[in-house]
Amino acid sequence: MITPFSGLLMAKKPTLKKAVSPSGGTAFFDPPARVKFRHPLAYEKAAVVEWIKYPGDLSGKVDGVEVTYQYILFDLDGTLTDPGAGIINSVLYALRRYGIEGDPHFLRRFVGPPLINSFMEFYGFTEEQAREAVEFYREYYRERGIFENRLYPGIPELLATLTERGKQLALATSKPTVFARQVLTHFQLHHYFAEEMIVGSYLDGRRTNKAEVIAAVLALLPPEREKAVMVGDRKYDVEGARANGIAAIGVTYGYGEVAELERARPAQIAHSVPELLNFLL
Repeated sequence: MITPFSGLLMAKKPTLKKAVSPSGGTAFFDPPARVKFRHPLAYEKAAVVEWIKYPGDLSGKVDGVEVTYQYILFDLDGTLTDPGAGIINSVLYALRRYGIEGDPHFLRRFVGPPLINSFMEFYGFTEEQAREAVEFYREYYRERGIFENRLYPGIPELLATLTERGKQLALATSKPTVFARQVLTHFQLHHYFAEEMIVGSYLDGRRTNKAEVIAAVLALLPPEREKAVMVGDRKYDVEGARANGIAAIGVTYGYGEVAELERARPAQIAHSVPELLNFLL
């Protein structure tokens, strides 16, 4: 009898163990069988995704068919760029309008999730107050915060290599599209993405949920979801990918904690940009 287990289907109740590659990548396997990675297609087809060698070797197969990623969706903040200083300073600016002095270390939590949600969750704002706080946030962010940002080492080379290999790249971010385009242009990354494939939220607060953003990107791509993957540093990226039936790769060099990503259970976890490239090729 086939029973589901976190997106992976196996004949019996599995006793999965975690394997770590020499470069730090993680997988889950049922010893002494071959290494098996979760993939949404496995759940849909009642198949098992098998990586014949070791974690980090992406010779994956579903029902004997090679699985390779052709459509790669990237998160922006915490995945391609480190926007921490700009976001934290913008939040500090907004909080001071309410007489609140925030803790910069605590405010790292604002990197990734929709801002309205963060103001409500972390400071008890009503939705109306949170929307007002976002406007205050943008007063600083538009002028200074957007440029208090840096590229993660190796990202330009990563995007260049994927493009040379014929991969189609897209940006799927909860950041407003207008700001996302500015960031990509500032770092000269915009030419790796077709204009319509840079997808974010609207300035009025619509489409901030990551699942909605990913759905908007997938609507522009061929209906081959087994060939699509979402790359991001937070659980929201993984959960949004799962909601749309595509795989996700978590990265730990951003703002998501390793434990958060492991609980979200992406297909793979990359601890560096070179390892991420290995997973995507």
